[in-house]
This record gives sequence, structure tokens and C-alpha cells, in this order.
Amino acid sequence: MKIYSPAATDFGGAAGTLVPGLTGGGAARIGLLWNGKPNGDVVLDTVGRELAGHRPGWVADEIVKGWMPTELALLEELAASVDAVVGAPAD
Repeated sequence: MKIYSPAATDFGGAAGTLVPGLTGGGAARIGLLWNGKPNGDVVLDTVGRELAGHRPGWVADEIVKGWMPTELALLEELAASVDAVVGAPAD
């Protein structure tokens, strides 16, 4: 499984960049960011369990509730405390 960075610096390139910190096979903390839309938390819970099931050593952190748009300070705090963040827009 490869996890790609969604950073715009890769836009238009032939291949994306792997998320730093997830390129090895070791342990990782995955942050889960919910924007508050209905059922986004359900999706994130499922994604967290699936990721942990595919990669032993990966731990999905609790779901952090943001809003639209999520305040930059919250994004920075979450990003500083985990190896990668999965966000879920949902309705």
C-alpha cells in the first residue's frame, strides 16, 4: 500500500510524492480529521480500523472534529502530533 501526499506541489506531475514518515514499514500514528459533516466520523472510524488492519504498528488516533473551514491552528496541532492525517468530507 502506498500513501501519497495530497500537497499541491505534485500537481501535474507524472507521480505523486509518498507521505514522509510512512515510506517505511514501521509504526505510525494516523490522525483522523472530521469536518463535522454527517457520517464523516463513521467513515473515519472505518478507515482507521482498515489502515490499522493492513499495517501492523499503525494506530489511528481519535477523531478530531474540525469545521468548515477548519482553523489553521487545529490543523497544525494535529499535523505536529501524528505521522499523517486522513480527512473525511461526507454527507
